Amino acid sequence: MNSQSAKLITTIVATVSAGIPIWTVSARDLNFTDPIFLAVWFLIGAFVTLLAALFSSIETKNLIGAVTAGFAIALVIRFLADMFFGAARHSMLGVELLIAVGIGAASAWVVTYTITVFGVKKSTPGKKS
Repeated sequence: MNSQSAKLITTIVATVSAGIPIWTVSARDLNFTDPIFLAVWFLIGAFVTLLAALFSSIETKNLIGAVTAGFAIALVIRFLADMFFGAARHSMLGVELLIAVGIGAASAWVVTYTITVFGVKKSTPGKKS
């Protein structure tokens, strides 16, 4: 699998994985400041990153970018769905987007840093991780 395909698959998996917790609850029940929600969302991002890091040869920066983009896309899909199909308003969309990007980037960075430090992933000769 080439790098572009791996990045696309990682972004799609991250979008669906990050989207499930926010797509399955009503707008009234969705709370981006709840520590339990943020912890679950972080763990989802870490799991997606771990799978992508172990089963593909994506560079670290591209892996973090793909997971972060997936989290942002999931939130934008929720926003558009609420706008078109519901009466919910997102007055804090900018803050919610920053939280989504921050959680996605942080979870991906923690996993890739851990993999790099502890040498879990074998690097391919001639390629930098």
